[in-house]
Amino acid sequence: MDLEVIGEIIATRQLYFVDDGDNKRTVSVFVGTPQPTPDSPGYHCPFQVIGIGSQKTQLAHGRDSIQALQSAMILIAARLNNLNSELNGRLRWDGGKTQYWPGECWFMPASLKGYELLPEDETSLIRTFVPDLNALRSNLRMLGIADGKISDLIVE
Repeated sequence: MDLEVIGEIIATRQLYFVDDGDNKRTVSVFVGTPQPTPDSPGYHCPFQVIGIGSQKTQLAHGRDSIQALQSAMILIAARLNNLNSELNGRLRWDGGKTQYWPGECWFMPASLKGYELLPEDETSLIRTFVPDLNALRSNLRMLGIADGKISDLIVE
C-alpha cells in the first residue's frame, strides 16, 4: 500500500467484491487532502483504491482545492464503474439507506446491476445516455463544426 503518498486521509469508503463462491473481499477507497501542486498553478487531490486492480495512488487536478476534490470524486466513480464492469457487476457497497434532498442529482453507473429507490417525497427519475465522446466529436466534424466550437461543447 502507498498510503503515505496520500497524506492526511479525509474520506474513505469500503466496498466488497463478491467472488463466484459468494465470498466478500474488501475494496477500500481513500481520498487525501487537496493541496497546492508544487510545480504548476492549481491543486491536486490524491486518491487510492485498495484491494483490487491497480493500487497506485492517483492525482486529480483542479484550479482550486474544491475543483481538485470534485475531480477526484469523478475519477473515483469512473474507476469503480470500470472495475465493476470488469468484474461483471460484482462490486458492492453496503451503504444502507441514504437520504437525498430536492434538487440533488445522483448518477447511477450503467453497469450497476440493480438499485432501489425508496423516496419519502415525490421524486423524479431521469434516465440519460452518455455518448461516446470520440464518436460525437467525429460526427460534429463531419457536420462541418469547427474544432474550437466542438471543444466548447465537449469538455473532458
